Amino acid sequence: MLVGHSPTSTPVRDMQRGSSTPEMSTINPDQANITSRNKRFRPEFSPEKEGLSFETRILSLLTDWKRDQDFVLSKLSSDFAEVKSQNTKIEKSIESINARYECMKQTVDKLQEERSDYRTFTIQLEKRVDDLQRSSRSSGIEIRNVPFNVNETADDLSVIVLKICNAIQSPMVKLDLRDVYRLLGKKGSSRPIVAELQTVQQRIKVLDAARIFNKDRPVTDKLNTGHIAIDGPLMPIYVSESLPGYLKQLFYEARAFAKSNNYKYCWSRYGKLFLRENDESNPITITSLACLKQLAK
Repeated sequence: MLVGHSPTSTPVRDMQRGSSTPEMSTINPDQANITSRNKRFRPEFSPEKEGLSFETRILSLLTDWKRDQDFVLSKLSSDFAEVKSQNTKIEKSIESINARYECMKQTVDKLQEERSDYRTFTIQLEKRVDDLQRSSRSSGIEIRNVPFNVNETADDLSVIVLKICNAIQSPMVKLDLRDVYRLLGKKGSSRPIVAELQTVQQRIKVLDAARIFNKDRPVTDKLNTGHIAIDGPLMPIYVSESLPGYLKQLFYEARAFAKSNNYKYCWSRYGKLFLRENDESNPITITSLACLKQLAK
């Protein structure tokens, strides 16, 4: 039995694909005259790709540089903040130091003022002590360079003083002596003898007599141990005022100054010290070592 089959319809797509003639109705009229051109393949070493690679590298370098700069700026900002903080602390420290300095300066100024007051007060006390010492020694004489006798007594010293007074032609008796003693010093040395007389007039008389006695005599015949019958080599004897300790030291310095600077005279009178360069010059009163330093200029 014959079976009838209807013809198989061929799909349009297949027909079109198999057709070698393009369907003109499907082509855009505007593109009908345009020649189709396939994009050419660019190799890896093409100039376009090299330009893009160079730009990429530049951008990468700039990005890295910007990142580094941002890091540096951030570090600088941090360091600057730290320096600013340190400067603030330093300023506060300086302010504190200045405050302490001003406080110390005020304290030092006050101490200097007190020191000046104490110095003024000390000078006043020294002057009072000086006046008291001069008053207590106003009638005393000092005899230097008389040999020391180990067994000597106050009576022995009185005899020596009276012999000296007789030798210079200003005789005295024992009752004219209030006290006689040697000053303290090295043991066995010829320490000065101090004789306190009854009156200031007696002291002046003895000092004038000693000066007159030595005035016109040669050095070998000036007052010495031979005039009071002391055995041994002749030794000069010096008679002067009995001075307080500080004046005695100043008198010693004045004599040394006179010798080294060719001053002809150096003497004491009424508790004051004098220098004279020559017979024609005027006497110079010496009150302190500053006077000698001033004369040395």
